[in-house]
Amino acid sequence: MTALAAGDTRPTGSPAVGRANGVHPDWLRMSAIAEPLVKHFALTPKAAVQQSVNADAADKLDADLERSAQHSAWMRRGFYVVVLLTALAGQVSGAVVAIRIPVIWAIPATCALELGGVVVMANADIRRRLGERAVVSRLLSAVIAGWAVGFNWLAHANHMQGGFFAFMSALGYCVWMMHTENQRRDRLRALGNLPPVPPAYELWSHWMRHPGLTLRARTLAKKHAHLDLYGSLDEAHSERTRERRTHAIGAVLKRQISRTVKDRNASEIALTTYDMDEVAERIQAHVDYDRLAALVVAAIDPDVLTGRCASDPEKSQVNGQIGAHVDTLVDAVSDAPQTHPDAPTEAVSSALVQTHLELVTDAPAEPRRARPAAVAKTHSGARSPDAKAVAQVRALAQRSGGTPSVRRVMTELNVGAPKAKEYLRLAAESSDTEETP
Repeated sequence: MTALAAGDTRPTGSPAVGRANGVHPDWLRMSAIAEPLVKHFALTPKAAVQQSVNADAADKLDADLERSAQHSAWMRRGFYVVVLLTALAGQVSGAVVAIRIPVIWAIPATCALELGGVVVMANADIRRRLGERAVVSRLLSAVIAGWAVGFNWLAHANHMQGGFFAFMSALGYCVWMMHTENQRRDRLRALGNLPPVPPAYELWSHWMRHPGLTLRARTLAKKHAHLDLYGSLDEAHSERTRERRTHAIGAVLKRQISRTVKDRNASEIALTTYDMDEVAERIQAHVDYDRLAALVVAAIDPDVLTGRCASDPEKSQVNGQIGAHVDTLVDAVSDAPQTHPDAPTEAVSSALVQTHLELVTDAPAEPRRARPAAVAKTHSGARSPDAKAVAQVRALAQRSGGTPSVRRVMTELNVGAPKAKEYLRLAAESSDTEETP
């Protein structure tokens, strides 16, 4: 803060100036701390304030964790000393009573036996941190610890007393082994050779209700350290959706390619060469949501759902033939010209409005015009897949000089029996339509 003008009694950053202006030093110190905080929280955006608070909370948690780790280390050392002394007491008493060894010799011998497993395990831990497996050292450590536990159990006539000393011996060895294993994992994680600790997922909401999704989220959280609890769940859901979409697109492409390419190896090469994610993005770019939404809006109109037209005899037929009107809407959309493949034209919009009005007004529904399947066209001018199949059936009939069999149609078009029968029926209807003058 700068010096104040004459007559101004606000606090300054200098104690001498503050006393000269009649300001108490305690208030000077408090204001020197408070004013920067007030300016900071008044001028800093909300996100920056929240980030600052989160950083302070994280620092406090880290400091608390460090203190807890220090307390745990001291407690672990004290616990291990107590357990070791108890196990040594059992070893010494068992050696004196069972083997008749003098106490002066039993103490160092049992100490070597009790501490041998820990010493060998410590050496094995060092070698493992250096990248080795240290299998022999770990096996030798386990054998020494097992011998110490068994000696404590067998050297006492009272099995309860022997079991108590054996348990204390095994407990000390297990505590030391767990501690060394934790240190080894910390080193591996710091070097990047161990994945980060995944988030703690809920038992009922995650593991019990969605076990597969939760397992996938846990794997993603290990692979990508920036994913938190809900971020990993969202990413797992998106990944599963992409896999299902890729599988569906692959099945459709495989069926389409197998109709034109008879070589199975060539079709497999095509499926594995093309990127299904890129195909999915291009399919999504050509999806027309307006048409799909118009179909739903026409079907769920409030007047139709509440039966407003059912009381009028002239409107009951309209109310009972909603499916036919929706089909008429689809035909109007298909027949309307398109100026852009991604946006409906004015003709399409007019068809939508007209068909929608037929559902809720007195206007009678126009009869649906029957169109031969063989000349059915899409909005882009190309023939539909069913029209192509019917044309192939008619060509096959002309080559064979009669109506082909269902099995032959199945073989030629690579379709099932229901489709083959449907194509034969459509081919016969189209032939009758052309013969009729």
